[in-house]
Amino acid sequence: EFPHTTGGVATAIVGKSIEVINKLLQCQFDDNLVKLNPSAACTCIRAGYCMLAGVLSMGIAAVVPCHVSTVFGFWQSSSMNILPGKSKFSGSHDLLWVETMLGSVVSFLKFSPDLLLAVPEALNRITALLEKIFPLLSLGGRFEREVLNDRIGASRLSSARSSVLEAYSWLPPGSFPMSADRIYSFAVSQIQDLSSKDVMCSLIDSLVSREDQIIEAQAQSRAVCPGQIGGCVSLDNNLSL
Repeated sequence: EFPHTTGGVATAIVGKSIEVINKLLQCQFDDNLVKLNPSAACTCIRAGYCMLAGVLSMGIAAVVPCHVSTVFGFWQSSSMNILPGKSKFSGSHDLLWVETMLGSVVSFLKFSPDLLLAVPEALNRITALLEKIFPLLSLGGRFEREVLNDRIGASRLSSARSSVLEAYSWLPPGSFPMSADRIYSFAVSQIQDLSSKDVMCSLIDSLVSREDQIIEAQAQSRAVCPGQIGGCVSLDNNLSL
């Protein structure tokens, strides 16, 4: 059945999906499951936020008027329980689902931007959520300290950092003036770090002028002409927009 509704899914099915999401996210607070099998608990939380991102991708009609407060409640309760001293999981386990939680925030911002103005305090709540998570993911934060020598955890951290930066990129201009410089500097450091590891970055084209030819920089193993490697071909800390 595909009724003529936004997203092609009936309201009742959306409601059932929210109920399933709630049950999956409650695994974060199931002490027995967390103690016996933290990986299973985090996998359930991850699945819940993957489902939530899918629901939010259907746009405003999927969450208004019944589910807006519920969605914000999911984010609020989860974000409170990843703070140092409150989380029941290791850093690597928390990172297993933090990325998908941020993905659901991106889905909300991308497909329901009008709700930021229509719902009271929506923009402030989203900004506060990101401000709470960003220090945990940034350099010297909780996750970097806990997964420093864990290759899998480090990979998850890199992915989560990309997700939080993507979430910030979907906010309206001027939404975070007090922390804009800090976030921008962090984004530059991420581009530098990942570029040095041969990870392609689609953002560089939009950040750097073609006249600088910096886009042609390649790792030595991938270079096809002399100008693509060398000390002069590097990403500076200050990009001109």
